Amino acid sequence: MLGLVANFLIFNPIQYRAWLLGLSSVFFIPIACITTGLVVAYSKLNDRAKFIICGGLSTISMFSFASGFLSWIVLFPVLIILTQRYEEPLILSIRRRLWLLLGWVGTFAVFMAIYFYGYTKPAYHPSLVEPLKDPSGAVAYFLTFLGSPFAWGTSINSLDLAQTIGSLLVIILLLDGFYLFKNRKNIELWQRSAGWIALASYPLLSGFSATVGRLGFGLSEALASRYTVITVHIFIAALYLTAIVVEDATSKGIFQINRRIERSFIISSTLLIGLYGLTYCYGIGQMNALRSERAYLKSCILFVNVSPDPTCLERSYFGETQELKSMSNSLNNLGWMQPPLMTTNNIEKIARYSVDSVSYGWIDTIESKCDRTYFVRGWAVLPTQHQAADSILVTAKNQAGDAILLKIIQIEIERRDDVAKNLRNRAFINTGWQGTFRFPTAVKDFTNIKLWAFDTNSSKAFELKSKEITLDSQFNS
Repeated sequence: MLGLVANFLIFNPIQYRAWLLGLSSVFFIPIACITTGLVVAYSKLNDRAKFIICGGLSTISMFSFASGFLSWIVLFPVLIILTQRYEEPLILSIRRRLWLLLGWVGTFAVFMAIYFYGYTKPAYHPSLVEPLKDPSGAVAYFLTFLGSPFAWGTSINSLDLAQTIGSLLVIILLLDGFYLFKNRKNIELWQRSAGWIALASYPLLSGFSATVGRLGFGLSEALASRYTVITVHIFIAALYLTAIVVEDATSKGIFQINRRIERSFIISSTLLIGLYGLTYCYGIGQMNALRSERAYLKSCILFVNVSPDPTCLERSYFGETQELKSMSNSLNNLGWMQPPLMTTNNIEKIARYSVDSVSYGWIDTIESKCDRTYFVRGWAVLPTQHQAADSILVTAKNQAGDAILLKIIQIEIERRDDVAKNLRNRAFINTGWQGTFRFPTAVKDFTNIKLWAFDTNSSKAFELKSKEITLDSQFNS
């Protein structure tokens, strides 16, 4: 049962950014090294092999991610505990493994010196003494960091909910720690608990590290999805550690499970399951939103040579637009851009037409705002993908009669039960869209305005129609 719960926690889609963005995959490496190291530590290998293998894993972890060096710290006590023989005094145990322990500490010190050699803190990073200036803010950041995996999808403020959950989590771990401290001479109990203590220590130390280094960015920084890859494991560790403590206390008659405790357990479990369900749904929604955002940015990059949008391109890359254009063309020349970059801004040349235009989509609403800005809403289906459009293209006829791209609209996906019902396909339920765009000031004559659904996988455009809206009259109003 605990294994099932742990798997649900591990595969919570609240980690969507780490799942979908290649750069964030490094967050998985330290925890993978730590858990593999725990398997090695609990194995029947000899002491030397355990230290060498765990040292190698810690080295990989250290040079993969900023907090990866913590692997050296959290695995060290586990190795000490699990290589101690039953009824062997701790002092004698340390003497027996003295060279292994010194080798571990020495190697860690050398690698830390190498890691930080020539390091310069980025200018935009906040001061490391920020927690000393704002102790209460530091505590709030730390608790928010720990409680973030269950803080989404409700009407409660995410910061408040995360801090509440983080506080409860710390209390549970302190109670477990107090019991283990009282039974510190029970080697068997400590050896059973050592792995879960290590698994809990990594998020705790990561939270402390993040608080010191990133408090200046604000409390909302602690809610970042990428951190949940780390913090979700403290819930797993607390679950197993509490189960071990309760089992041991019950077997000794120290703790009795009565109806009040059972009722409290059922209520708390129900609340956690409810929070997990809400967070799960929120994560799925954010995955769709992230996909929509990335599809829009990909649309802008595909048109970088023929119709560059500086605002969009700046969001696509943390650098100069010209640098992004150069990199995109280099990748395109190598054949790594799929589909290739566009060679024309005449959308009719990449259009796909159908006799039954209903299969592509409709424009339901166009509202003129101010200063050449318009709000549009409708629905669109990519016939080859069976999903919503990646972006909406706005075109106007030039003097030669070509449908020239004017703007790429970033759209927000909406639920459209009516579309799914009319097309008799539930896959089209999330094909509604809405967006706002502003015409470039260089465009003077709004004639033959058209909107197109764009597919970034095929570089094809699909014209959107409207029975009751004349586009030209709307855009000239």
